[in-house]
Amino acid sequence: MPLAQPITPPTSASEPHAGERRSMPAVALALAGVAVWSTNALGADVAFSHDGLGPVLVAMTAGATAVLVLARVWESSRGRPGLAVSRRDRAFGLSVGVVGLGGTLLLQYVGFAYGPLLGTNVISYGWPMFAALALALALRTRHALLGLAFALVGFAGVAVMFSDSAGSGGHGPLGYLAALGSALCMAFYTLAITRVRIPLLDVLLAGAGTALAASIAYCIVYWAATGADLKPSPYLLAALYCGAGPVAGGYLLWSRAMTASNGRLAPLGYAIPLLSTCLLLATGQTFAPRTAIGAGLIAACIIGVLLADRLSAERHL
Repeated sequence: MPLAQPITPPTSASEPHAGERRSMPAVALALAGVAVWSTNALGADVAFSHDGLGPVLVAMTAGATAVLVLARVWESSRGRPGLAVSRRDRAFGLSVGVVGLGGTLLLQYVGFAYGPLLGTNVISYGWPMFAALALALALRTRHALLGLAFALVGFAGVAVMFSDSAGSGGHGPLGYLAALGSALCMAFYTLAITRVRIPLLDVLLAGAGTALAASIAYCIVYWAATGADLKPSPYLLAALYCGAGPVAGGYLLWSRAMTASNGRLAPLGYAIPLLSTCLLLATGQTFAPRTAIGAGLIAACIIGVLLADRLSAERHL
């Protein structure tokens, strides 16, 4: 997921001219990543309009895994030497992928399936709430405490959404709980990825592959228990696109942009929930009153964390 970057983007004063030469390609890559990831919820909406959770999950995770495998094969064909890492480092890196990427994907799509799409989309992108809370508890600096204040605003928005969950088009709280879990997994990934020492593609493949295996297992258990018809429909192409495009392609584009810009373009990722929400509204989705209020509070939290982060970064330049 393209938002998986440290809350405080790293800056570097070295090689300014090289950074300037790479700025335009990096911006193009970052904007391409933002644009493709912003279509994720819309693609999920199309898929869920005709297919159930199991087939959609399998198609989405299969698309992501296939693209990442191809990227890994291409990388290996270039003969790049692997990094020597300990078993402990490899185990940690793989666990970050499984929990951070795999958990984020599975829980986000469970949220889409069992909750109002606009509300669960906003909550699942509300990971800065958890990241700000974790930093406040760990660092206890003025900047971290300011992030905590914004996080409390975001959590208030979540509470407002939950208070209206029973009346949001007949949806119960399960969708919101799953979306909240997705945001928690994404916050973990954001904070843990800076400590990973194995190649990024290995991390992503661990997460996507685990999510694919879990999706297939869910389909088998669901079919055995209910005997439901899991016959795929052409609309699953939208889920396949979500995996291949927003999940795998979007994240690879974003990671390239972060590498080329030394992380300076990370704030562009905050545009993803705004753009994805605008796309959903343009295609006829509507907010329930309390959902709109809750979404506004979560958006205020994300913008506040971003502004506080940028002010802190500027003071350290």
